[in-house]
Amino acid sequence: MTTAPDFNDIQNGLITEMKKDSTLNSDIKQWLIGEPESAQQLLGSGLPAVFTQEIGSTVNLDEGANKYQYVMPFRIAVVTSNPKMDKAEEEAQDYLRLIINQLDADVTQDSKVDTSYFTSYEVETLPATSASPALSYRAVI
Repeated sequence: MTTAPDFNDIQNGLITEMKKDSTLNSDIKQWLIGEPESAQQLLGSGLPAVFTQEIGSTVNLDEGANKYQYVMPFRIAVVTSNPKMDKAEEEAQDYLRLIINQLDADVTQDSKVDTSYFTSYEVETLPATSASPALSYRAVI
């Protein structure tokens, strides 16, 4: 890319692309840009939820081509809830698999970027308490 990308356009494009999967589109209750302030915010508005978050960027100069390359990592997280911890993890894993498959189907995100790929994977599961069910958070970067 030779001009600075529109970060909001890319994040909205990620959400639009994920929503093309019929299961994700029908099951996910919240699609958020940026990390929610608290688990209560997620619980109050319904789960499962997906959020995208830009986590920094780097700019490299390709002197031979006389253009800049923008590298913009985004975290895409799935948060699920279930009274049983293993079920919360299983549900999050299933949704994450659908997200990866959907985004891998169009690595240019409708020509918004030159290419996209997954670089890492994060997992966090919070056990159920008397106040809330188990939450599972799974993210890809």
